[in-house]
Amino acid sequence: MAIKRIDESKKKVYQTLSQPIKDEIEALKKKIQELELGGLRGNAEIMKYKPFLIANYYVDIALRLMKMNNLSIKVMDLKQGEVLENARKNIYTAISVLEKLVGSEVDNDLSESDERLKGTEKMTPYRKLFLFKRIELALKLLQEYLEDDPKFKYKILEMFSKFAVVVKNSINFKEFTSMSPMDPNYRYYNELVTYAKELLRKCADEYREKYEVSGHEVSDMRKAQEYLKALMRINNILGYYDESKEIKKIIEKWSSKMEEDLKAKEKRK
Repeated sequence: MAIKRIDESKKKVYQTLSQPIKDEIEALKKKIQELELGGLRGNAEIMKYKPFLIANYYVDIALRLMKMNNLSIKVMDLKQGEVLENARKNIYTAISVLEKLVGSEVDNDLSESDERLKGTEKMTPYRKLFLFKRIELALKLLQEYLEDDPKFKYKILEMFSKFAVVVKNSINFKEFTSMSPMDPNYRYYNELVTYAKELLRKCADEYREKYEVSGHEVSDMRKAQEYLKALMRINNILGYYDESKEIKKIIEKWSSKMEEDLKAKEKRK
């Protein structure tokens, strides 16, 4: 493949226009470093939800990197794969930082969420929603830029699935189920729970689709069922038993399909 030649004048225009973005990225990196090294150690309240602040900065960096890529396309008609990969890594890191705080297990005990989230009360449901929507935005933008890369499709699914678990695990279900609908936070808690349920169902459906197009890999179907089971546990703790019954039927249907496929595969051997 011939290497695309870029006019030097266009390169200079890009370098000039992208420099302020690069400066912003460096400033964000310094803020992350200060937080990670305990620069706010004297502020106990901020330290308790430091992971949320750090994750937000990583998302900021990712969005700016994608802004640089967009600038490159407009000025030089050149998509910058390395810049986009760097953006992906920053989004992944943002999710990983939150995982360390709230947990990465899709099947954890929802009734113990209050202990896991103790000390993060300042990170209200509204603030969590704001951060999570930014992470989702970054993921979707990255997906658009890399939609012509077939390998990336499943990388984004892995990131989305990790993100869905973070959103679920960030919810204090004990607090929410005992909260009065008149509480100012109730509306945002309700939105957060609905959001988590939507993400879990999306991941389940996409792993189910992957199972069909990737040679009936059992691990993909298992993951799809795990996300449905997580959704079912949320419905159970909230008293949405009819929804849980419907999800249980889907899980059973998918299990039957997997067993049929395994038997068919054995016959072909």
